[in-house]
Amino acid sequence: MTGALALVVGFGGRSLSAGVNPAQVEGTYSGTSSAPQNIATALTMASGSGGRAPYTYAWSQFGASPYTWTITAPTSASTAFTAGSVGPGASADALFFCTVTDASGATAASGLVSAIANNNSTA
Repeated sequence: MTGALALVVGFGGRSLSAGVNPAQVEGTYSGTSSAPQNIATALTMASGSGGRAPYTYAWSQFGASPYTWTITAPTSASTAFTAGSVGPGASADALFFCTVTDASGATAASGLVSAIANNNSTA
């Protein structure tokens, strides 16, 4: 699995693992506005393997960023991220990960996803 970070012994001794794909997502504003923009990235998807299905998902930001970031679907396997108020010519970046929980309560954390938002305004 791409980005697997942790293994935890789950139900019946089967190890649970978590991964993400892709491990880097970007979004770009290329308009003509001179105002700061909220910029959404492409989607990334977490997956669980082993353990005991079904799985639940919980996305979190890792560390701090000077920009406010929103997780589009924080409890879904698939999500995007939105950086708020990115000024013209600026880029914002942040790291995220997903905690996958199986039906027996075992958890595994995915590898990190790098999110990048670029404001390429031509204003």
